[in-house]
Amino acid sequence: MEVVTNLHGVTVKRCCASCEHKGIEADGTRVCTKMLLKVKGDFCCGLWQMSYGLRRLNIEH
Repeated sequence: MEVVTNLHGVTVKRCCASCEHKGIEADGTRVCTKMLLKVKGDFCCGLWQMSYGLRRLNIEH
């Protein structure tokens, strides 16, 4: 699985679980809101975009 870093140097796994387009149905099924498909957490497509929360995440040591 590929990893990327945000602007604050925090490592983020590049997968559906960290994507801006991730949606969760009432039964817990993960859905891609861009492609309207049910996906697994480790799925990653060409439309992946880091989620807003992970873009802003800054962990100070």
